[in-house]
Amino acid sequence: MKTVNSIAFRITAMVIAIALMVLLFTCGALFWHQSWSIRNNLAHDLGVTTDIVSNSAAVATMFNDPERASQTLRALQAVDYITEATIVSRDGSVLARYLAGFPVQPLPAAAAAPLDFPAPSLATVGASTPLVSGTEPVFLLSGGSLPSPGINFEHDAVLINRPIIHAGERHGTLYISADFSSTYLNLLSIYAKTSVVILLVSVLAAYLLSRIAIRGVTAPILGLARTASLIANGADYSVRAGKAGKDEVGTLTEAFNQMLSQIEQQDGELQSAQAALRQQLARLEAEVAGRKLALEEQEKLTAILNSTPDFVGRANVSGGVLYLNSSGRKMIGIPMDADVSSMVVADFHPEESVRIITQEAMPASILQGSWKGEVVLRHADGHEIPVAIVFICHFSPGHEVESYSSIMRDMTEEKAAAEGLRQSQLKLVESSRFAGKAEVATHVLHNVGNVLNSVNVSGNLLNERIRNSKLSALARVTALVSEHRDILPEFIASDPRGRRLPELLEGIQQALQTEQQELVGEVTSISGHIAHIREIVTLQQSHARYGGLQQRISPAELMEEALSLHTDSFTRHGIALVTDFSLVPPLIVDKHKVLQILVNLLANARQALDDVEDRERCIILRVAQEDGERVVFSVADNGIGIPPENLTRIFSHGFTTKKNGHGFGLHGGALDAQSMGGQLRVATAPSGHGATFILDLPLPEPSAALPC
Repeated sequence: MKTVNSIAFRITAMVIAIALMVLLFTCGALFWHQSWSIRNNLAHDLGVTTDIVSNSAAVATMFNDPERASQTLRALQAVDYITEATIVSRDGSVLARYLAGFPVQPLPAAAAAPLDFPAPSLATVGASTPLVSGTEPVFLLSGGSLPSPGINFEHDAVLINRPIIHAGERHGTLYISADFSSTYLNLLSIYAKTSVVILLVSVLAAYLLSRIAIRGVTAPILGLARTASLIANGADYSVRAGKAGKDEVGTLTEAFNQMLSQIEQQDGELQSAQAALRQQLARLEAEVAGRKLALEEQEKLTAILNSTPDFVGRANVSGGVLYLNSSGRKMIGIPMDADVSSMVVADFHPEESVRIITQEAMPASILQGSWKGEVVLRHADGHEIPVAIVFICHFSPGHEVESYSSIMRDMTEEKAAAEGLRQSQLKLVESSRFAGKAEVATHVLHNVGNVLNSVNVSGNLLNERIRNSKLSALARVTALVSEHRDILPEFIASDPRGRRLPELLEGIQQALQTEQQELVGEVTSISGHIAHIREIVTLQQSHARYGGLQQRISPAELMEEALSLHTDSFTRHGIALVTDFSLVPPLIVDKHKVLQILVNLLANARQALDDVEDRERCIILRVAQEDGERVVFSVADNGIGIPPENLTRIFSHGFTTKKNGHGFGLHGGALDAQSMGGQLRVATAPSGHGATFILDLPLPEPSAALPC
């Protein structure tokens, strides 16, 4: 969009203003001429109408016929601008009169007052408003005078006085008053609208023609202006203004381009000089900044090295000390302000550490850039400090070894802590071993004790039956026989006691046989119990002997063997057993570890039922295959259950809820299960009664073989 200050805008505005002035003057002149023409045309048309009416009214005036005169005036109703018309007879009487908006009525000549001929008096107020006083018309101009014969103009009104002549004789007069204002204004309005449209079209045409006309004049000037603007805004002297012909503007454009060429050449030289100066200045600034940054970084690095608690030192290829931070000085016990330039690495390392640094650290750092290890520092007072060292090799731009750096951290506390941890672990392992032995011994003694209780019962029964034996009756019979040894036949035959002697002997024989059978049964039971004790001890010995050995064994057999160690205990405590052993493939596991876990789970299940009195005590044992790849051993009880807060800690080391517990059983079982690739987990019943412990172990691959 062109601004109001542009040449094209000003030229266009000037052309439009001139064209507008010319058009306004022309339209004004035409408007005045047209208004004059309209007025004259209307007056001419009115004159023609008056002539026609006067000719038509000749007969009416000749015969003084008001009716015919009225019919003649009725024709004037079709002409809008006629406001009044009157026909006056020769003797001055009014024959008929027409007033716009009223019907035409004839006026009898006898009733009309005679007027002096030739001019009757027709009344008007202002220009042409008629007034009637009786039957006498008064027709006056605005100045009070009568209209002269012919056409008289009064503002927008026209008054016509036309004699009525027939055959050269005048018979009366026709008076007509017309108002051209509405017709005149309508015609002028139409002409004004047409003039406005013509004026607008002319202005638009002038604008378009001016734009086309001035393009050839302003285009070169605007091109120069745009070129100058580009140069002013972008300082680009390589642009040139386009050619503009051979007129004055073309000459100006050529001179302008020549000036730009000279400026461009001078500007290029100036920019080259400035670029060279800027490069020199940039190099100088970079050098200053680099030195300043290096100094700042060196100060920061020194501050960091002095603030770190680690030993940080630097030495040349010969081992001479180049730098030692404050922590390093403190670590080896030399003053903070001591000069270390005369020291070597061997001054604060024992021989073995010097050997490690020279024979291991230096070659490895040259190959790899750095080396990590452990050496020993020697304090000024002689005591040694174990340290962890990072040894770094620094190379020159030519990739030659320039120096070495070492960062060492005091490991005294870590070594002491590690040793303490090792001792604690040894003690823990020993405690765990003793606890495991105690657990095994407890099970053995518990099972042996159960069997010994049975042996004790059998022994008491044997003792009671021996005391109550029928041998005493046999002794009395023997004494009686001995007493009557000499007269035994007579005694048997005649004495009542003798006669009962065979019966007594038979009864004693039967009683002794029964006692013998009972005693043999009790002795046999005692022998069985003793054999059971021997089996328990042998089983535990076999477990201890073969611990760690991988064996192929049936999971159901493992559960049954673990159960055999608790059967008597479950029976004595009135615990019902439910077994559900599915047919699953054999496992390749450490039998001792699995049995130890299952025995511990069975013992915990029995102990969980000790305080149950309101329901039947029950333990459910299951062996099943899960997902085709794992075997699941399940031990479920309906005992006291496990509180929710203990579920997350039950396998933790040392956690126990028993008064005399040590917290190793479930923790060790979980570790053993994990070592076999399995898992030991627990779940509680929704009712809160009881818990279920699950040992999950993986099945071996089909092609797996026993380890050698």
